[in-house]
Amino acid sequence: MSQSFSKVRSARDRRAQDALGNTGRESSHIRHNRTLPVVHSAHLETTAVVTDEQALLAENKMIESQLETTSDAIQETAKKLEEVAELQARFAAAVQVQSEKIDELHKDAADSTGFVVQGGESLRRALNRGANFRVVVMAVLLMMSFALLFLDWYIP
Repeated sequence: MSQSFSKVRSARDRRAQDALGNTGRESSHIRHNRTLPVVHSAHLETTAVVTDEQALLAENKMIESQLETTSDAIQETAKKLEEVAELQARFAAAVQVQSEKIDELHKDAADSTGFVVQGGESLRRALNRGANFRVVVMAVLLMMSFALLFLDWYIP
């Protein structure tokens, strides 16, 4: 900002020198003629004030446009930040739901493992019971067979 002000000031000084036509020759002319410097001085001051005002107005417009573009950029960035915050909230909610589902799946998997172990034990018991049942059935059938043979031999 100070650079632009110094540029405006140097531009103003050049314009003032151009308005006077200051080439070195006229400065000696101004020394010899006392009425001319007053006219030029008043004209220079008026021109300098007008150019200062114009330069300040131009700088003011430039700063105002920069401020507007910066303000627009800030507003757009704020909107984008709000969108990011909203998306982050959505993602956080989705992650929470997923976390709860994962916990449920883990619990279900642990329960399933327990059920598989219990099922294996039940199958072993059933096999043992089935083997014992077969032995008992065989024994009963053999006893009945022997009983029939005995009765067939005893009752002619």
